[in-house]
Amino acid sequence: MSFNADGSILATTNRDKKLRLWDLRQQAPVYEGAGHAGAKNSRAVWLGDLDRIATTGFSKMSDRQLGLWDIRNPGEPIGGFQLLDSMSGVCMPFWDDGTKCLYLAGKGDGNIRYYEYSNDDFVFLSEYKSSDPQRGVAFVPKRGVDVKENEVMRGYKTVNDLYIEPISFIVPRRAETFQDDIYPDTQSGKPGLTGDEWFGGKNALPPTFSLGTLYSDDYVPPEPSAAPLVKHEPVFSPTTPVTPVIAKEPEPPAPEPVAEATPEPETPTVVVEAPKETPTPAPIVTISPPESTSAPAGPTVSVQDLNGVLSSLQLLHHNLAAQSRTIAQQQDICSKLIKEVEALKAKTK
Repeated sequence: MSFNADGSILATTNRDKKLRLWDLRQQAPVYEGAGHAGAKNSRAVWLGDLDRIATTGFSKMSDRQLGLWDIRNPGEPIGGFQLLDSMSGVCMPFWDDGTKCLYLAGKGDGNIRYYEYSNDDFVFLSEYKSSDPQRGVAFVPKRGVDVKENEVMRGYKTVNDLYIEPISFIVPRRAETFQDDIYPDTQSGKPGLTGDEWFGGKNALPPTFSLGTLYSDDYVPPEPSAAPLVKHEPVFSPTTPVTPVIAKEPEPPAPEPVAEATPEPETPTVVVEAPKETPTPAPIVTISPPESTSAPAGPTVSVQDLNGVLSSLQLLHHNLAAQSRTIAQQQDICSKLIKEVEALKAKTK
C-alpha cells in the first residue's frame, strides 16, 4: 500500500489481483480494477506528488512485471506491463522523488535495479548485483543522505537473517559544491495538517526545506512554511457504483527533472559497506558501475556451500549410526552361534 503526497488517497494491491484506490475519510474505494494477473503478491508505490502509481507483480506465467498507472484513468497500465524477469521473489518498489528514479529490489535475490522516470516511461539505468540474497530492503528519508558525497539514496538490506548491510547510491561528480539539480527541496518531516484538519476534509502537502542547508556544519533547521490547504471534495458516494474517475487535486509545481539539469541521465554509483566475518559491516567499498554494477566479492564459502557440507555431515552421521546398529546385531548373532557350537561340542563328548 502507498499514500499519495497529501495523504488523501491510498493505493493498495491484494491477492485477489485487484488494484484499489481508497478515500479513507469515506472508508470505501473510489476505484477498483484489475491489476497483475498472477496469483503471487504484488506491490504499489505512489510516485511522489505526481498522479502516477507504479506496481510490481506477476503475470499468469509467473513472470515479474512492472506497471505504471494514471489515477485519472486507471483502467489499464500506461503502455501495458513491462516484463522484468522470471524470478520467483516479490519485487519491492521504492521511489526517489528527488531524482525521479524507481528502485526495484527483489526479495530472495541480491539485485536492485533502478529506472529513471521520463515521459510516462521507466528507462533502465543500471543494476546493483550481489551474491547475498536479501530478505527485506528499506531506504532512509532523503534528509538522511550524505549531500557532501552526492549520495542520492541510502538503503539497508537484511542478508540471510544474519546481518544488515548498508548500500549507498552516489552520483559521481568532481565539483565540491552543493548539487542543487539532484537535490530539490524535500520533506522536512513535519506534518502539513493537524488530525482535526485532515478529518475535516482539508488536504495539504507536507512542508519542505532545502537540502543545501545541510551542506554546512552549523545547520539549524528553519521553520518551513506550510503548503496551502485544499478543501477535499468527495469522489465516492455509497449509493453509486465504483467509478474509475478521481478528482485530481491541485498540485504544486514539480521540481525540475534531473534530465533537464544534465544533458544525459547520470547513473548513480553503488557504494556497499560489505560485512566482515563477524556481523559488523566492513569499511565502505566503492563500486564503479559499468553497464551493470557488481557487488564486491564476498566470502569464498557461501551459505549454500555451508548448508551442503552440513547436510553431508548429517547424512554421514546417520549412516555411521545405522552401521553401528548393524554391527551390534551381528555381534549378538555371533555370540549366539558360539554358544550353540559349544553346546554341540559338549553333547558329542
